[in-house]
Amino acid sequence: MKRKPINILFVCMVAATVLGVASCGNKHNHELRLVEGKDSSCYETGFDSYYVCDCGIMYADEAGKQQIEEPAIKPLKAHTLTEVAEQEVTCTENGTLHHWNCTVCNKKFSDEEGRNETTDVVVYALGHDVTYYPGEMPTTESDGIKEHYECNKCGQIFLDRACSKPTSEEGLSIPKAEEGLDGTLTESFYSPKTALYLGGDDLKDGGVGLIVNARTGENGVYLHMQLNHSYRHTTQDGTPISCIRLFLAANNNETNSYTGRGVGETGRDVEIDFCLNETMGGDSLSLAKYQRTVENPAGSKTPYTSVWEAFIPYEEVASANNGALAEAFERNNGVCSVKKGYNMFFTVVGSMFVDTQGQAEIFTSTDTSGCDQKDNWYFWYVKGYGDWSRDQKMLVLSEKGLVPEIPNAYDSLTIHTKSNEHVTSWKVPETLDYDGAVSGSVTAEKGYVVRGLKINGKIYTLNSDLVEGEIKFGPISTADIGIRWFDSAIEVEALVIELAFQDVEMNLNVRKDGATTVLAQGTSVVLTDIGGNQYVGTVSDDNGRWYSVTF
Repeated sequence: MKRKPINILFVCMVAATVLGVASCGNKHNHELRLVEGKDSSCYETGFDSYYVCDCGIMYADEAGKQQIEEPAIKPLKAHTLTEVAEQEVTCTENGTLHHWNCTVCNKKFSDEEGRNETTDVVVYALGHDVTYYPGEMPTTESDGIKEHYECNKCGQIFLDRACSKPTSEEGLSIPKAEEGLDGTLTESFYSPKTALYLGGDDLKDGGVGLIVNARTGENGVYLHMQLNHSYRHTTQDGTPISCIRLFLAANNNETNSYTGRGVGETGRDVEIDFCLNETMGGDSLSLAKYQRTVENPAGSKTPYTSVWEAFIPYEEVASANNGALAEAFERNNGVCSVKKGYNMFFTVVGSMFVDTQGQAEIFTSTDTSGCDQKDNWYFWYVKGYGDWSRDQKMLVLSEKGLVPEIPNAYDSLTIHTKSNEHVTSWKVPETLDYDGAVSGSVTAEKGYVVRGLKINGKIYTLNSDLVEGEIKFGPISTADIGIRWFDSAIEVEALVIELAFQDVEMNLNVRKDGATTVLAQGTSVVLTDIGGNQYVGTVSDDNGRWYSVTF
């Protein structure tokens, strides 16, 4: 009888312990929060949704009756495979092997079932394997061919071994030359009168300096240069390093100007270097050229003479230096030519590097201006031709040679008359010689007179004596008008006024013996206009101070 209460107490304690666990530390009931499940993919397993208490116990249900150790795992799904066709490899583009690609995990497989994963599906570009082909000079009878490289694998043609300048069969052609490129100065083709002479007084007799003959032709630019020099200008290992540096530029026919890099500056021009080692440098320019250097006989004024002759197609000039001069050229029937109204310009900014200042060749014993101290650059020029601090003097390169004046773009000008509602007719020629004069007549309608002309913005007053009807004018020379070399037309406008009368009030003073007085009240005044018309008036008092005449 005494043990029964003890057993009851034991049962109660056990019950209390169980309830304590169920009540999360005998402090409160579980507060469950939902953890959303995650679907599986082909590269990651998923799991079912479940509930968890802050104490860490997880349940499969919201009521907390189905306690779990971990959420149910969803197995991996099959890959979503897309077939990738084989892509052939080229010299410049990678190829691809036939394979399957999973659009979910982006893994690649060699089989359609996705069992055999692979990473080696790229076939890398092969690279060009080129063969060199020498160029052929154009002649007066046949076209030439540029030196080039052809890939033995893909057949692509290039102008350089590095394969950075692709071209085509058509792009290899050099148009036939109008003059043979043999180093001979043909005076019927080049004009020695327009040659550029950079040197001393004895240059023509073999003294130190450079003679440049240049002109434009139907398809390109022609150059013939003779250099008389005293040193071979070589490096210690005997490699020639000297060159003639030329610049070609093109004008802008809108602003009547051109730009160039001058010395050491970049701009809208093309640089060409002719070197004593028979190489050509500059702005990626392809040209046909001839060169020879001869050792002169003993007693000559200079030991060496070098001669260059070159033909540069307009196509090459237009594309050189990233198309710096492209706007000055156009293509007609497949032939590249200089646009109407544009000109080409030419300059020589320097010539030869020297090893030491003592080697510098000067034109005279007293004038050392031809030797520039900067960078040991031997700078040939005549005074006023150019230096490091100002723009280079540019000569126009024309079919007649090198000329200082810009030739007219058009032989004749078109005359345009501007309409005016009070002008009934014009009598002017349709065209005019570039150096001619404008003459003609203009007629205004009744009640209006022509008092002047405006030609290309410049006003000319006409002494028409306020006469109605036809008014003749001219001759007015194009030189007086200020025609520019690239102008192609003249615009003529009539300045018309209405023939009408108005009341005019004016103050009149009389100056006599150095003194100025007003006219006395009541004095009669007669005015005559340029048409002979007379106007009579009388001086009247105005506020006792000023005297005025009313007509």
